[in-house]
Amino acid sequence: MNRKTIAVVFLCSLVSISCFAAFGYSHYGGTDYQYHLSSWLDYTAAWKSGVAYPAWSAAANLGLGEPRFYFYPPISFWFGSVLSLLLPLKLVPAVFVWLSFCLAGFSMYLLSGLFLPPRGRLQVSALYCVSYYLLITASKRFALAELLANAFLPVVCYFFVKILVKQRRSACIGLAIAMALAWQTDVPAAMNFAYTLFIASCIYCLQTRRVRPFLLHIGAQVLSLALSGWYFVPAYMATKYMSSTSSLPYDFRPLFVRTATAFLDETLSAFAVIAAALLIFCLASLRKSEEDTDGVRLLIYLGLVAFFFQLPFTRLLWEHLPGLRIVGFPFRFQTFFYVALPIAVFSLKQARTLRTFVFVLSGTFAAFPFCTCLYWAHAHGSFKPMSEYVRSLDGGSMGMTEYVPKGTGAVVVRTPDQQPRVGQVSSSDPGCSADVKSWLPEDREIDTTAQTPCTYQLRLYYFPFWHLTIDGKPLAASFGKTGLLNFSVPAGAHHVSARFVRPVEPQLLGEAISFVTLLFLATLYRHEKHNNRKMTPVMALSN
Repeated sequence: MNRKTIAVVFLCSLVSISCFAAFGYSHYGGTDYQYHLSSWLDYTAAWKSGVAYPAWSAAANLGLGEPRFYFYPPISFWFGSVLSLLLPLKLVPAVFVWLSFCLAGFSMYLLSGLFLPPRGRLQVSALYCVSYYLLITASKRFALAELLANAFLPVVCYFFVKILVKQRRSACIGLAIAMALAWQTDVPAAMNFAYTLFIASCIYCLQTRRVRPFLLHIGAQVLSLALSGWYFVPAYMATKYMSSTSSLPYDFRPLFVRTATAFLDETLSAFAVIAAALLIFCLASLRKSEEDTDGVRLLIYLGLVAFFFQLPFTRLLWEHLPGLRIVGFPFRFQTFFYVALPIAVFSLKQARTLRTFVFVLSGTFAAFPFCTCLYWAHAHGSFKPMSEYVRSLDGGSMGMTEYVPKGTGAVVVRTPDQQPRVGQVSSSDPGCSADVKSWLPEDREIDTTAQTPCTYQLRLYYFPFWHLTIDGKPLAASFGKTGLLNFSVPAGAHHVSARFVRPVEPQLLGEAISFVTLLFLATLYRHEKHNNRKMTPVMALSN
């Protein structure tokens, strides 16, 4: 990759932060802005307290906490939290977005190398850096975990094409690692990738009547889940303590269905129809070509599968296919258009007019997020400065429905009037006093004094992984009507400690699965590398 490519990707990626530069950070896109920003602050606070791998979001539910970090994929939190330690907080979201788009451009450059000459590679990389759905994800929705996963989607497609078209076993290693990164970054995006790749591989292998590449692809997908075992196994085994997954956001919004976000949905629908029509045209044109176009056709299949999942009659699939509801809404599939369409168009010979049209189309849609922010700012006034929102986090951040502990009476707290009016440690029993010695994100130290047995209540939501000790000995924890953690102590002076402790068995099991899978992939890599070395002299002699 030369300097020109790096410079073009860096400059094109600046389009992604144009809205931030002109208007500041948008709050009107929902809770994702608040969610990610508060999570980074909470994560860094846990790091500073000495917790290397946080599990409990102490500021959530306005200070009552929730086990957000135990269940949410960690990579985007790691990335944002590291940036927040290195940079002024005001720059962190913009730098996060800009670096994600840079990664998107470099990923696309890698994928396009399978099909296009250097000039074409540079152009399609630039087009991916101004993808409409990615721009909306960043500026309107602020869904930064999904954005980061979509940024390396071309890398996923790179190894996918190598497996199915080239039938390279070594590509299984790359696809397994890339998909594992997706699962550990954003589960809805990874579920989207998995379904789209699976159906496209079925179409391609049925068409070519090849079974081996299909099995290699399935093997890579299984290995990606196993590689993520260190995260998946503990999270899955703890879901029994949480509210049902039915509380996860799900909104079936197919093409051209009017909703509260009519303009956004209609522009996404319009692009989907145009992209699908162009992909069908490219597919028909490639069939007439005498050259080997299997890889490009495979990418087109990915785009058409993505279009299929956005059609109204697919509701039945959304309701019944395992895990598909986790994707959330059909427009998430659109990211495949921006991978498939530029490469398909640039693979056609003597298609200069069509290429120009794709550039104009991409540029027009890339301007929409900026125009939308401009309209919103004109109608409602300028966006609130980040400093104002950060100050509001002094009392904690809002909670999320999917992280409410089941059966405890706990509720999602989003405004001060919803939270119980209690102190850090309180007791309704007479003559009971307590002194807080330490109140860290995952470690609370309290001294109690009473002449009679007392029951205390912490300003902390109960969760089974909070372990209590009294004078170094285990102490039973319970919960009250509002879900706050309770404990009882005998008369006298005592030292009570509350620590969030990850269960050892699920963690060891998950890490063992990931470690064994990593050893298997390393062995496979060495074996493939050894075979390639043996094949090289034979090929040289035959030539």
